[in-house]
Amino acid sequence: MNLKEILVDSFWYSVSDWKKLILLGILLVLMDSEGGFSGSLTMNWLNAIILLFILVLGVLEAGYLFRVLEESVEGSKKLPKLNRFREMTVHGIKELLILTIYFAVPSFLFIMLLWSTEASADATIIGFLILILLLGTIYIFFPAVMLNMAHNHGNIRSGLDFRAIIRKIKYLGFKDLVVVYTGIFLILGILKLVLTDNLSTLPLVGDLVSQLIIAPFILLFTTRVLGLMDRGEDSFNH
Repeated sequence: MNLKEILVDSFWYSVSDWKKLILLGILLVLMDSEGGFSGSLTMNWLNAIILLFILVLGVLEAGYLFRVLEESVEGSKKLPKLNRFREMTVHGIKELLILTIYFAVPSFLFIMLLWSTEASADATIIGFLILILLLGTIYIFFPAVMLNMAHNHGNIRSGLDFRAIIRKIKYLGFKDLVVVYTGIFLILGILKLVLTDNLSTLPLVGDLVSQLIIAPFILLFTTRVLGLMDRGEDSFNH
């Protein structure tokens, strides 16, 4: 598949089942809700319950998107069903665990740099630049991490198998991965901002459309693109 075919396929794939798209959107709406409680012990407990509920939804959302990636790599042409919640939960926890591991490293190094230099202004700027560089590297690195896990049924070790991950990046093409993936996020991000801004005249309707349709579409579209990128060596041949 060439890039145009991948983008067209990913678009129609993402809107092929509006029921699943909106169900994913409902998950995002619920995750975006805030407790806003403080003060009494009862309110603190309620706040904790709401945070736990949001965490569970986040795990399910991550697990479903991992299934989308896994089935896309395997050649599926349909959105997966929202079922097998135990499997979704396990995959979601694994993905969030790997994500935490990767992003904990630059955060830890940044904090240690600030502590070791007594947080001077120059050290703060240098540390911030290093943090941005590390986060940028991980941003490019992480899609290959998820693909390697998708090829290994979500095995956590595969998410830390750096040799296999680097081979995956070489296979996809580092330049193509950076340009395509970053470009898609920028275009869809701008599109979301424009649509959300135009819908802002209808506050409630605009927020619902953004969360129920635009946000889940972006997640499904980018996940599908990544899966299709990995399905052929000639993915970007025109």
